[in-house]
Amino acid sequence: MNATITPPSCGTHDPSSRVKGIVIVVALHGVIGYARVSGMARKGWT
Repeated sequence: MNATITPPSCGTHDPSSRVKGIVIVVALHGVIGYARVSGMARKGWT
């Protein structure tokens, strides 16, 4: 008797949703990085 249980969503993932997630993460990193760099540039080195 085979007792393996697979979730109903197994194997039905949409690859485009993964790409969208990666693009969102990269965009957020870019925005946060720009905000950090521009904020540091305003303070200056004293």
